[in-house]
Amino acid sequence: MAAGVVSFVVGKLGDAFVKEVLHLYGVSEQVEKVHRDLTWIQFFLKDADRKHIVDERQKQWVKEVRDLAYWIEDVIDTFLHAVPEHKPGKKEAVKRWFKKTKNLPAVHKLGDEIKQIEARIREINERRVTYGITNLGEGVQGEIIGQPVRPIVLPDVDDAGIVGFGKDIDEVVILLLDENTTRRSVISIVGTGGLGKTTLAKKVYNSKAVLDQFRIRIWVVISQKFELIDIVRKIAEQLNIEQPKDLSGHQLKGFIPQEENRTLEDTAKSFLEELVQRNMVQVSERNWDGSIDYCRIHDVLHSLAIQKAKEDNFMMACSKIDEMQNCSQQTRRLAIHQTDYEAVELYGKLMPSATPNLRSLYISHHNTLITMPKVSQLVHLKALHYPLSIDYEPENFGRLNQLRYFSVGLIVKSKDVCSFQKFIGGMRFLQTLDLTESDIPCDLPDCVWQVKTLRHVILPIFPRYFAGPPSSADLINLQTLMGVQTRESWKTTRLPKLPNMKYFRIKLCNIQKDTVTTLLHKLEHLISLEINEVYVPYTILDMREFPFYDRLQTLGLWLNNEEKIALDVGMLPIHLTWLDLRIFSQGDPMPVLEKLQNLRYLSLAGSGFQQMCCSAGGFVHLEELSFQHIEVEEWEIEEGALPMLKDLSLANCHLSRVPHGLQHLTLLQRLDWDQWDRTISKTMENVIRILCKHVPAIYIKPVKSDEEQISDEEKRDEEQSDEENSYELQSDD
Repeated sequence: MAAGVVSFVVGKLGDAFVKEVLHLYGVSEQVEKVHRDLTWIQFFLKDADRKHIVDERQKQWVKEVRDLAYWIEDVIDTFLHAVPEHKPGKKEAVKRWFKKTKNLPAVHKLGDEIKQIEARIREINERRVTYGITNLGEGVQGEIIGQPVRPIVLPDVDDAGIVGFGKDIDEVVILLLDENTTRRSVISIVGTGGLGKTTLAKKVYNSKAVLDQFRIRIWVVISQKFELIDIVRKIAEQLNIEQPKDLSGHQLKGFIPQEENRTLEDTAKSFLEELVQRNMVQVSERNWDGSIDYCRIHDVLHSLAIQKAKEDNFMMACSKIDEMQNCSQQTRRLAIHQTDYEAVELYGKLMPSATPNLRSLYISHHNTLITMPKVSQLVHLKALHYPLSIDYEPENFGRLNQLRYFSVGLIVKSKDVCSFQKFIGGMRFLQTLDLTESDIPCDLPDCVWQVKTLRHVILPIFPRYFAGPPSSADLINLQTLMGVQTRESWKTTRLPKLPNMKYFRIKLCNIQKDTVTTLLHKLEHLISLEINEVYVPYTILDMREFPFYDRLQTLGLWLNNEEKIALDVGMLPIHLTWLDLRIFSQGDPMPVLEKLQNLRYLSLAGSGFQQMCCSAGGFVHLEELSFQHIEVEEWEIEEGALPMLKDLSLANCHLSRVPHGLQHLTLLQRLDWDQWDRTISKTMENVIRILCKHVPAIYIKPVKSDEEQISDEEKRDEEQSDEENSYELQSDD
């Protein structure tokens, strides 16, 4: 973990923005020297995270290096917080002089601390030489738990003298040459030592059938301890291609490397999936598109990770008072799991002095409102997650201009609107802004939409949508934008630039059809799209001409026009896994929708028709089906339709009779039927329960008749009148 900490600080010192600011204030030369020295120290830490060090000299040296890295990070962050934001302009030379004059104390302090850091680096390097600390992982026998295993290089195996493998060879070759397997696959040969696994693999590798089928074959032996670069070089050598360069720099890039043609989020998801494949992480729940939504790790691994993170001052996880008191001044990340209310309250009071160098604060959601600590005193805070709704108070948030991740349920009062806009607009490094659970009576200031680092913006849609970015915005890194509405200034020739948008939820207001079409034609990377209240022709429903047609996975369209449209095959993206439609359809939409073979969730609202039929072989992967405000005279479910359906919900729907074939839904786990009138008689309800006797959970909730509703209202009025009379009598007394 020490190497990761040092790598993070090295990356910070090499960041273009940081280098520009330091150069502006005339301290770049000294910091550059620290950068070079720290880079060299990385080379001696490259094995520290891969091998468990028990030699006390090495452990102490690694601790000193880690503390040095934390110190450097604190110094740089403190300086960046003290100086104003750098904005180049025509009078930059004059601005530089004024900035230097105004911030001379901060510059002098930075210079003094850099000198102390340089002295500390020299001391650490001298100590490494004095005490004979070589590259970590090398040294006397016994310093490492788990000695490196030498690669066993086996000689080529020929066919002479080998018998008894004929059947096994044929089985493996058949698997390799199976034409029905179109994807790359791995065939594992397992067994105890000495059984001949390598011999079998070599015979398959040299078999005539494999030689005829595969133009390229590579044989690589991998030991228990290996270097990735060595394996890549062996592969390159057998392919007769240029040898790759050293990958050590790439491996050393806390936390996720930037890969070509991939976002950091995509790379992180691939890392997580790899951990799942290695059984290091367990998936609790997946999204409709198959991506991981919630995950967990085994208790033993969790305890080990928490212990190691605590030892390295990387992170603290607290839920009790005594754990809170163990937080140190060097604690960088803190997760509070609210199992002990008093502990959280105590931390709210002690936090500014107990953990002044905190970079990340996560407070879990347990439906209990606690006193919000004064996080504004944590000037180095980069990430804040606090999902509970809390009052926005300027003194609690005002100085957090270093935030990268901000996910808080804020309640902003009218008197604090100006302060809130100034606070949000001052976050010049912001990457993620999540205000889903917030109540904010104003739009975001336009300066937020000028932050180039923005990647994800999720805004509440109740009681109102927020105004979207201005037409002049150039949000090259933005991937998620949810909860906004169009602006009047958006025209066909003046639209905000959103070249990498993936997740988009928008309300279109008083905007021309051409503007909508132009906007959607610019979103070629779109994966998820939700559009609400569209007052444009239904031609927007035909998405074949949009560049994201082959990429879109989730789609929500709530169209307010009452014009009816006939759905057509191919109109909707073929890879949809989640679909929410509110339309007025001409005729039965099921013959079209059931051909979306990847669909796992379907919600349909606002239609009425005589007949609806789910045919055999339709909706092969659908797991959840929801109808809202649907009127159907007759609904037929053929045997073999909806074979994977687990959840069926009908809300405010009018069905003249019980769906024919309801009993064919053999995997159904839950049936919710919430009516707007008493269309289901007791007899019909009994029929439904008989047909669905295999369903564990059935909820049928008929709405009361008009007479019953009037009776209930009169009863409530009488009770209210009695309470008022009672109050008047008490007042007179």
